[in-house]
Amino acid sequence: MMTPASEGKSIWMRLFRPRVLFVLALSLAAVAMLPTWLKRLPRLETRTDYRVKWSQIELPPGPKELPVNLPQQLEQMTGVESLSLFDERAAEKIAWALSKHPWVQQVDEVRLAFPAKASVRLTYREPVAIVERPQGMYPIAHDGVLLPPEDFRTSSVNTYPQIRGIHSSPQGAAGTVWGDPVVESAARLAELLAADWERLGLKAIVPATTAEDAAHVRSWGEVSRSERRREVDGFRGPAVLNEPIAPGNQPAEEDHPAEFVIFTHSGSQIEWGRAPGDDRPGEPTAAQKLGRLNRYVSEIGELGSGYAIDLRHWHEISRRPMTAGRGVPQRH
Repeated sequence: MMTPASEGKSIWMRLFRPRVLFVLALSLAAVAMLPTWLKRLPRLETRTDYRVKWSQIELPPGPKELPVNLPQQLEQMTGVESLSLFDERAAEKIAWALSKHPWVQQVDEVRLAFPAKASVRLTYREPVAIVERPQGMYPIAHDGVLLPPEDFRTSSVNTYPQIRGIHSSPQGAAGTVWGDPVVESAARLAELLAADWERLGLKAIVPATTAEDAAHVRSWGEVSRSERRREVDGFRGPAVLNEPIAPGNQPAEEDHPAEFVIFTHSGSQIEWGRAPGDDRPGEPTAAQKLGRLNRYVSEIGELGSGYAIDLRHWHEISRRPMTAGRGVPQRH
């Protein structure tokens, strides 16, 4: 029978065996060398297949004016060339950067994958109209958000509905709301009419309060190059000449929603009334007005020249010669 003293002596003898001492020595050496070995290991977060560049982000196709150098713009905006896949907030950072771009309305999802790649699901802002001002022409989205004018060329500007007679200037940079409820209402009306704009021969949307003045003002496309006061990058310049409004005016306060008149290429005017979302009791809705207008064209064949066509009556459309005053309207 072993005594406590003899048992302790046996344990020490086992510990000092050559094999045990060798294993202990190796373990201590490994612990001592571990920091050096870790420094010599390749750092995965610095390898290119673990870092997502902005050019490696897969974006869905967007409007034709969407800049092809959007990834470069994101890099310039953030000051970051790439993001590590090991960064837990990498997807969040990509979503944030995209959401700050003027062309992006909403970012729905960002997915990261190896080797370095990111796929994005988002919604772009779609241009619905061009606001003509003495300082230039300003594209806007359906909610009145200003889009980058430098991304548009003259050849594409004329394909969008024109909004004239606006007295305010944008209150912020591209990607922010214009700041004038009249512009925002006109944008909603332009969005409604976009699909039928060319077929109906429509020319411009104008607030009813400025329609008479706007009727005598030529659009950008109707002004010769020699008459334009300035032009930058083939686009920016005074869209409407001789408008008696100083640049930088603030939007006027509106006691009630604006009403609009639509000019046609044939020389008639459509008295539309309020824009979608601003409907009032006793006036047909925007959808009803558009349906009436389409039926009118299908029955009459055209909007004609020199007529004021009023869509605001509850029971019928009225038409009167523009040169004959209001008089007794013709019913249709």
